[in-house]
Amino acid sequence: MIYLILDTNNWIYLANGLDPISNKHHDALHYELLRSLKELKDKKLAQVIINDIIITEWNRNKEHCKAKIKKLEQKLADKENAFKEIEKYTKGDLKQLKEEFIQGIEEEIRLNATHIQKVEDFIFNDCEKVEVSQEVKLKIFELSINNQAPFHNKKNNVGDAAILLSAVEYLKSQQDRFGFQAFFISNNIEEYTDGKNAKEFHPKLIPLLNGVKVQFERVLPAALNISKKVIIEMEQFAIKLTESAADVFTWDLDIQENGVAMYLNVLYHNKYKRQGDWLTVCVGKKTGQNRPEFISLILPKDLNKENGVFLFFTKNEIDSTTYEYKMNPDERATIRMRFASETENEITARIREGYVQNEKSGIISDVFQSFLEFDTMLVKYINDNLSIQTITVPLHSFRKQYFLLP
Repeated sequence: MIYLILDTNNWIYLANGLDPISNKHHDALHYELLRSLKELKDKKLAQVIINDIIITEWNRNKEHCKAKIKKLEQKLADKENAFKEIEKYTKGDLKQLKEEFIQGIEEEIRLNATHIQKVEDFIFNDCEKVEVSQEVKLKIFELSINNQAPFHNKKNNVGDAAILLSAVEYLKSQQDRFGFQAFFISNNIEEYTDGKNAKEFHPKLIPLLNGVKVQFERVLPAALNISKKVIIEMEQFAIKLTESAADVFTWDLDIQENGVAMYLNVLYHNKYKRQGDWLTVCVGKKTGQNRPEFISLILPKDLNKENGVFLFFTKNEIDSTTYEYKMNPDERATIRMRFASETENEITARIREGYVQNEKSGIISDVFQSFLEFDTMLVKYINDNLSIQTITVPLHSFRKQYFLLP
């Protein structure tokens, strides 16, 4: 999870497009920045932290957000003067050009006004609001009377100090989460850096972070770019980690002259017997054939045989908060297999050529294709005491091994 902490100036910049470094308005970058923030938040990849100070400052400075709108309105009011110079050197009819000019400015005014409202909605509805504790207030007071960073230049930085330190206090409980990364975005380099390195916190501010990994960034676009790179790296790492775990389940091969049998033994805890049991999945394939000759499941005999065994196939997705896989069953790929044979200790369910027919609808399902398409198979059956037993079978290594068979 990525955490973003914006100071007051960056919220104004996000609303009106005024670059705090160049002091120039960007035409559309602020639209894109808000869209990126909203997208990251909706996907649960990032969280933006605010407190009451940000809300108060936003309400107090909301009119400043309309600076670009006021410039556009002034340009619209002065449109006749704008065309006088053009008319001196042009003989053609400028009526259509004037209309397009007016419509363009009016549309830009509308877009900016709508955008400011979207920023306000984002602040009030999509951000994580944290409290400014009494401990934080006392710490800020202590720093200010001792002229310590961020008060070393004798400016009143109480608001931004409270924004940073209240966020740090909150993040202390979050930093053990996998993929944790936090950014504090402020252009106030005189307050938050030592003036020598504008990319890092002032050395005397580091202890105030209380061991929380917070990176200093001057502008929001840079922080967002870095955040997206961190997210991609975490996702790639999580995928590799999960695939490595799935590869532990390697299928054994019984190679004969006319074909191969693949076996996977899965140890599971039987809730009914309160002990470990084994599920064996077997896939038989003739040499030179693409599809399997059969797929069978071998289970302990002491279960409810009348109901057969049910297969559920899942696609796995990364949880953006924990970076763990979530299994999402696909109901369309649910299969019921009847038991075909039994021995003294085991019972077997088997289907020919990887196909099974639904007993009620008559629809034929391709179980073999599900083995190839999905990430996990959930095997469910009913114990004699009517409790439901679920066994998880990773399919990642099956795909890798099957296509190497003769």
